[in-house]
Amino acid sequence: MIKIWLLFQEALTYVEPDPAALAESGVDRDRYLWWHRHFVTMARIFGTLALVLALVWVVLALTLEPEGGRPPPPGAMIFALLLAPPLAFLLGSLYGAVLTILIAPSDFLLGPLGRKWMGLVGTSNIYLAKVVCFIVLAGMTWAVTGMTIGGIVHASRTPDQMPAQK
Repeated sequence: MIKIWLLFQEALTYVEPDPAALAESGVDRDRYLWWHRHFVTMARIFGTLALVLALVWVVLALTLEPEGGRPPPPGAMIFALLLAPPLAFLLGSLYGAVLTILIAPSDFLLGPLGRKWMGLVGTSNIYLAKVVCFIVLAGMTWAVTGMTIGGIVHASRTPDQMPAQK
């Protein structure tokens, strides 16, 4: 739980532009500042969307009758239910930031304000960063789509299609 808090603290350092980097931006200062704000806005939008979906999942998990009619053991899912919303916000924010790295201009990413965002990817090579971001986006999209389709298929099964209880 402490590591999640530290991750939130680290993420907050990305919200405001670094004053030294902003001063170093020169004539492109306004354009670079716009792109920085665009990164933060996209991260917030996707993070909030993921948070809302996680909260819906928590409400459904708490209100729907469990499979087989047996309630889960007390406290079995409490940890997952408590962690789902903040983790969903973090992953959604990451998704938004990574998506923005794919569409951001190269001169911004290599400039003083964009270096912080390139550090998020872990490389200073613009082409490698875009490939890594594409792979991360594809993997995250595939995983979420697979879990969603799996949940829909599982929820749509009738009782006679359920596995036999032992």
